[in-house]
Amino acid sequence: MDSNVKAAVLLVDDEAAILSALQRVFRKSGYQIHTAESGEQALDVLTREAVDVVLTDMRMPGMDGSELLQRVRRNWPNVSRVLMTGHADLNQTIRAINEAGIHHYIGKPWDDDELLSVMAEALDRALVYREHQRLLQVTQTQNARLTDLTNALEAKVKARTAELQDVNEKLERTNKSLTRAYRSTIKVLSGHY
Repeated sequence: MDSNVKAAVLLVDDEAAILSALQRVFRKSGYQIHTAESGEQALDVLTREAVDVVLTDMRMPGMDGSELLQRVRRNWPNVSRVLMTGHADLNQTIRAINEAGIHHYIGKPWDDDELLSVMAEALDRALVYREHQRLLQVTQTQNARLTDLTNALEAKVKARTAELQDVNEKLERTNKSLTRAYRSTIKVLSGHY
């Protein structure tokens, strides 16, 4: 990531007080903070803004955190996904882990230091994925250029081989002609007409 670009975090919770508390936790982190009060609003933010990590509450009206993170995974696979819940619903959490591919789970109420640590790890994951994608693109571009250069070289080799074959055939004809002329000259000089 460019050192001038701030890492972007999207915080999603249907409770304004929770969003405000989360913003306070991340205020000194230097992250660019986006917020949404529903899964639908979060998807709108993701279509407009570059986001590195989504931190969402599990239980929200309409689209729950698991469904939101499934959509994030499908449409923005490079975005790290963190689930937060105050409910001890193990089945929903397991479903989110399996179906939404969440990278971290954190319980409510949270410990600020733990939350900051989890988000730092999630950002690292997002940045590693982004670098992987960049290197993959560079490799694909270089492979395409190498293929073009190989094809051009093969065409040059083929053309040069054809030229050398033509020259070789001309030399063979010239050699045969010279051999005939040489033999004729020998016959004339030796008196055998």
